[in-house]
Amino acid sequence: ILKALCDEFSEGCDGILLKSGYGAGTLNFPTHANVLKVSLIESTDSDKKDARYESDLVQVIQCNIDDMPGEILSSLIPQLLDQGALDVTCTPCMMKKNRQAFTLEVICNESKFEKICDLLMEETTTYGLRYQKWQRLKLERRIITLETEFGSIIAKAGYRDGKLLKVSPEYEECQKLALRVQKPLLQIYNTVCSAGSALLR
Repeated sequence: ILKALCDEFSEGCDGILLKSGYGAGTLNFPTHANVLKVSLIESTDSDKKDARYESDLVQVIQCNIDDMPGEILSSLIPQLLDQGALDVTCTPCMMKKNRQAFTLEVICNESKFEKICDLLMEETTTYGLRYQKWQRLKLERRIITLETEFGSIIAKAGYRDGKLLKVSPEYEECQKLALRVQKPLLQIYNTVCSAGSALLR
């Protein structure tokens, strides 16, 4: 059924439920019911607006930590990014017994989920993780080349329906250019922002 009818897979679908049907198989599984559910859903106009953006599903993993030195955390974040994490954040919080702590949150694709969880269990003091799936809306991202008075530099551009909405300097590229031309990083960063603003105008 999936091979014949599906052209994409996603976690849930927004819209108006028109019909549902169930079918039960004859094989009995020890862990779950052998039941197939099929739902017919009509997309609403609000769903179609999202087509202006790219979208995907990501895993969001969290844990609260109150007994780990900050030095270990500083070495963990690069490891998480190297293993495919899309983003890593640390937020200060207060835990039981009024202990200062932080919430470590990692966003990753489904394909990296197990590897990220293993790394968190091995490299932190946490005994458990929380996780859930989030839907994301994204601008179409393109890497563009900007011409500046200091030379060419790569920047990130965001588009919606083919229209350029924003241009952002890439820190590493600005740093390389600053070292090459022996200019302050802030000056290079501002120059790239000006070149991006000219494109937007």
